[in-house]
Amino acid sequence: MNAYTDLDKKRIRNRFLKMRETISPSLSVSESKEIVGKIQNMPIYQKAKTIMLYQAIRGEVDSQEIINLAVKDGKKVVFPAVIDKSKKTMGAFAFSESEEAGNIVMGIKQPEIKNEISKDEIDLIVVPGVVFDEDCYRVGYGQGYFDRWLKGIKKEKIVGLAYDFQIIDRVPRESFDESLGMIVSGKRIVRQKL
Repeated sequence: MNAYTDLDKKRIRNRFLKMRETISPSLSVSESKEIVGKIQNMPIYQKAKTIMLYQAIRGEVDSQEIINLAVKDGKKVVFPAVIDKSKKTMGAFAFSESEEAGNIVMGIKQPEIKNEISKDEIDLIVVPGVVFDEDCYRVGYGQGYFDRWLKGIKKEKIVGLAYDFQIIDRVPRESFDESLGMIVSGKRIVRQKL
């Protein structure tokens, strides 16, 4: 495990995005399956009625198997969607039955902005990231949407998905950064130290 604490967020983001681009499809599939198995066995997943997931982009841990599993298990699945790009705000919404491709915002397929799901209704929130650390902080794509939206949510409800190499000792942090409750990778689960 490497500590890149001397690098700023932009440099660390770029470094790990490049590393993520080199992952072989077979490694991505095998790690994603391991992660799905871990999530499936977690009490928080088993008890959850509503789960917020994400549409994987740019080599992120594949979330489609978790989406499929949650639907099969009868859970309500919601996704993040940008509400206002100028204010960098997002919300949680379900895809409607009529949507085929959904709306594309910043390269991400997202549901229509209607019938927002309250944060209180969501039992498990699964978030992506570029790099994570042992204290369950993350560096995302630099826009701050998730950090703003996650404010006030109980940490134990928030789970990050990562390839093993994406978890390092410490990431650069700022006062507005929100930590997660845990990070799940193919080999381990990192829990927030309370």
